[in-house]
Amino acid sequence: MEGPFINEKYKGAQDSKYTYSPSFDFIKDYKDIIKIISYSPEVDKNFKFTKKVKKETDIVLSICHSDASYSIGKEAKNLGVTNITHLFNAMTPLNHRNPGVVGLGLMSDMYCELIADKIHINPDLFQFIIDNKGKDKLVLITDSMRAGCMPDGEYDLGGQTVYVKNNSARISNGSLAGSVLTLNKAVYNFKESTNLNIYEAINLASLNPAKSIKVDDKKGSLEIGKDADIAIFNKDMNCLATIVQGDIVYNKIN
Repeated sequence: MEGPFINEKYKGAQDSKYTYSPSFDFIKDYKDIIKIISYSPEVDKNFKFTKKVKKETDIVLSICHSDASYSIGKEAKNLGVTNITHLFNAMTPLNHRNPGVVGLGLMSDMYCELIADKIHINPDLFQFIIDNKGKDKLVLITDSMRAGCMPDGEYDLGGQTVYVKNNSARISNGSLAGSVLTLNKAVYNFKESTNLNIYEAINLASLNPAKSIKVDDKKGSLEIGKDADIAIFNKDMNCLATIVQGDIVYNKIN
């Protein structure tokens, strides 16, 4: 659940009319199915929402679309916020006087998500990020919207027109509107720009995200007792077969 409790200043491609102040009543009927909420802690007055979510649910809280200072982010972390959504994008940047949310992510043990499409973040930064964040707390995501795997053209995102061209998705003002990235391509991009081994890059899109939302007892690695969810790739990370809970649901292997 990304939004609607976000800061207007860093709303990105989200529509202002669908942003609200943090409210536990808004999510309480769904607390048994929501795994993670991405929100802006600085708009949570006295951290009331944060404290109630941590006290009454198992939902993971993640900082996103945020104007939080480093100190506010650190306070949220101390209250149990463990994740940061799409690091570097739609948040206070790294600054030598105010490290911001980016600094908090790089200098703490919080899980940090990353959109590795080489558009949201310059790939020359990938090695810097892994060197500073480490291999265990970085999570590759797509942030893909409905135009994923579709041709260039016009699409819809929450009532707003999105223009997809050259692997980039943007609204009319030029703001990025998510991505059209696929996760296998994210792994490929990250591996190609870093010194990671293939299994280490795959962990960023499998075991690490499973750990980040506390489902690694069932997901994220090939172990006895876990769900038999398996993707089989070739050397270019193109998917050849997909197995879901032991059943082959996609197969291009000859």
